Amino acid sequence: MGLQRTVVRLALEELAAGRVLLSPAGTFRGRRKPSFGTEHKICPMVTVAQIKEKLPNWPDAVVSEWLLYFANDIGWPPAEPFGSDRWGGILGGRPLSWWNEVTWKEESVDCSFGKLSKAAQGRVGDIINQIRTKKADAVTTRRYQHPFKYIMENGVFPNPMVAMRAQDGLSFIDGNYRMAAFTDLQGAPAELFEKRGLKKPSVMQNVWIGSHPKGELPRA
Repeated sequence: MGLQRTVVRLALEELAAGRVLLSPAGTFRGRRKPSFGTEHKICPMVTVAQIKEKLPNWPDAVVSEWLLYFANDIGWPPAEPFGSDRWGGILGGRPLSWWNEVTWKEESVDCSFGKLSKAAQGRVGDIINQIRTKKADAVTTRRYQHPFKYIMENGVFPNPMVAMRAQDGLSFIDGNYRMAAFTDLQGAPAELFEKRGLKKPSVMQNVWIGSHPKGELPRA
């Protein structure tokens, strides 16, 4: 707890001193790995509408939050069978025909660490451990710090994340770095926020929850 409190305190001090710069829109799209300066722009070759030709019933926000970056990074649509295509890992080994049966609903969800599935706890816990022990590489550090600072200042995720409910808890399809940042902030005492005129984030956050009619989940 002492180390966690120190991490949060130092980040709060940077924010109060104006050394932390957030983009005006405050956006953070899925697993995107851009530099986070306001000068960074992505000119999409693949659009949300084009992705929805394969997933017509999906909300625009889910497509934009999860798939749009990857579609412009590695191409669209995915190869089937996946073979060595990166889409195999991104889509959890499930073809687009399976994903097209998934329905989505934006819900207010308890995102506390104890509500996550064991697998999700392992992924999030690994990121937190790398940050706290200073073993994280530059990419991991950046992908943790940006949502950390945004959530710290605004009290909510930069964008509702994408998840499904496993038998043992919430499983995030996209957003493990945001969950790591959120978990660290949840463990900090409220007075660290109050001293700087901020409010500790609520455990209740908006999340896109996906459900498959057969109750199935991605394979990985």
